[in-house]
Amino acid sequence: MEQQQQHIATLKEQLAQLQQNHGLLSLKAGTEWEDMDYQEIACLQELGAGKLPLLVKIAGAEAKVDLRHLQAIGVNGILAPMIESEYALEKFVTMVLNHYEKTSQKPFLAINIETIHAYEQLDTLLNNRFFEPVDLVVIGRLDLSLSMHIDDVDHPKVAKVTQDIVKHVRAKGKDVSIGGFVNPASADSIKNNFKANR
Repeated sequence: MEQQQQHIATLKEQLAQLQQNHGLLSLKAGTEWEDMDYQEIACLQELGAGKLPLLVKIAGAEAKVDLRHLQAIGVNGILAPMIESEYALEKFVTMVLNHYEKTSQKPFLAINIETIHAYEQLDTLLNNRFFEPVDLVVIGRLDLSLSMHIDDVDHPKVAKVTQDIVKHVRAKGKDVSIGGFVNPASADSIKNNFKANR
């Protein structure tokens, strides 16, 4: 037990260093591609408690079981994967708002824009009335690049699309985060090149 507490203390110290030295703003978990169980997510929630909010990517736009479990462990940052249509956006926002209206927690809504198809639908998505409650757009560069048949998240064509998404989302007054192989070595470059604010 003492060894486990030391390990947790070390992790908290490392998170504080990432926060201070590299601008870490939140923690991310997920039941979709990340394949995390609720116990692992609860551990991350505890690690960041009071210092780093937790954003959890659910298994789909209408993953009700995920919402029920996440709400029970105190998670309010909910990220929907693969939002490529107005219908998916509407389903996600409606489901989360309906679920959290029965609780004292206020949800933090985030959507993933991570395919070239979603990019082609961007204006439609951003102008949909269900986009208004969305707090954050996460650009998933790995799936974006693969949907463009490109194996490199840093490829100039992927960078151009990413920059365009950032520009349009920021023009709507929303926060933007960029994913896809972000690490301390690449964080500053991504921050400077794409002007994302999260």
